[in-house]
Amino acid sequence: MKILSNFLIVSFTLISLFLGSLFNGEAQAEQLGSATMEFQTCGERRKVTNALKQEYSEVQESIGISNNGALVEVFTSSTGTFTITLTVPNGTTCVISAGENWNKSIRKTKMKPGA
Repeated sequence: MKILSNFLIVSFTLISLFLGSLFNGEAQAEQLGSATMEFQTCGERRKVTNALKQEYSEVQESIGISNNGALVEVFTSSTGTFTITLTVPNGTTCVISAGENWNKSIRKTKMKPGA
């Protein structure tokens, strides 16, 4: 559990640094450090999402808005590959993470008594 917690802390830190640099107009990978260099692929949202679909058969699975106003999306394929992207208000989309072995979480909801 501690490993997962540390991973989440590092991930959110990198995302925060990335978002901060984008909103300051400095979306260059050098400013984010070598840990995120491999994930610095940016472009027009339509082109990025089309490439994910054509090259990796990935489609949008999840979507949300970050506290900084960026669109956060998770794209997945039936083979388990995944990509996480951020789109800032000016329309620029950047791949911030990608990998394999994606698994959907199964949410367990508690039933209300009498429902």
